[in-house]
Amino acid sequence: MKQPVEVVCALIQDFHRTSVFLAKRSSSSLRPDLWEFPGGKVEEGEPHEQALQRELGGKLQVESTIGKPITTVSIDFEVSARISLYDVRIWQTPRVTALDWAVKHMPLVPSCYLFYRQAALWLATDGA
Repeated sequence: MKQPVEVVCALIQDFHRTSVFLAKRSSSSLRPDLWEFPGGKVEEGEPHEQALQRELGGKLQVESTIGKPITTVSIDFEVSARISLYDVRIWQTPRVTALDWAVKHMPLVPSCYLFYRQAALWLATDGA
């Protein structure tokens, strides 16, 4: 059996902690034009925090501080993956659109729905 792909993604909040940043997938990607927490694949032997800084620097062109892991989920949709969501602080405005938590207003990648409840609970307690 093939090992699941290791993926890391970021919960990035604005200064007022009222909005989160989500990245829109490209039209040519798997699950095109859907929104997701920014991040990407972890390279073999790479620490999660380093992978997330690399992905955010490359995709969003931002410097970041990686905080606590919030939650990890395993998925088996088109691919098998283990996805970890981290609390992240950034030091400049990324090249993505700020959106609020109203998931009914945006089409999300399925794994984001799995994170939504845990992230919302974390924000209400530890993350505040």
